Amino acid sequence: MYNDRSDEELVAAAQAGNAAAADVLAERYRPLVLSLARREHVRTVAAEMASLLWSEFVTAVREYDPGRGVPPAGWFASRLRFAAWNAFKRLRRRWQREVSGDDPTSPLAYMTVHPDPTARLVRRAVQRLPAKQRAVIRALYWQAECRKDIADRLGISPQAVSDLHRRALRNLRRALDGEGMS
Repeated sequence: MYNDRSDEELVAAAQAGNAAAADVLAERYRPLVLSLARREHVRTVAAEMASLLWSEFVTAVREYDPGRGVPPAGWFASRLRFAAWNAFKRLRRRWQREVSGDDPTSPLAYMTVHPDPTARLVRRAVQRLPAKQRAVIRALYWQAECRKDIADRLGISPQAVSDLHRRALRNLRRALDGEGMS
């Protein structure tokens, strides 16, 4: 019944309380929501991200104003991308706090208090990295610094920090594979 309607008509009907129009609209934008929720950097929390994005989609439908001159498709895509990015930043900050050792339940705190053989191997592998790679790993994972701050402190570009990070992870992976931790 509503499948042949335009997005503008569906939004107006959904804003007026028509559940069938809202369902058709949600089905149209389902691929966008799911593609944003399943991006590689948030794949581990895809269900949580999808739930958050559906909530944002409902809010975007409710707040859509045709007087702004933005088509619904652009409005929804913009709102959903922005919400996904903000959610990822919140998750990243949480992960960094967990890894930084500020959280007593973090893996790093566990490794410090319970020096099991795996933790010793990881610490030893990090200590064997070249100085700049070691500094980048410690700053990113132990101090939860952002790449720009690390770059400023080391006097290099943020891209160079990313390159050092990638090389450090590759070296750690090789070192730990050699220890039988793969």
